[in-house]
Amino acid sequence: MKPTSEITAGHAVLETVIGFMGIAWNEKGLIRLCLP
Repeated sequence: MKPTSEITAGHAVLETVIGFMGIAWNEKGLIRLCLP
């Protein structure tokens, strides 16, 4: 397997006890955070 330096943008939505939490990132790092 060949190592790659590609970083893709992404996001995740997580359910917590007090509501939903969202997080988004790109090649520069964390770009957005949404707390319940």
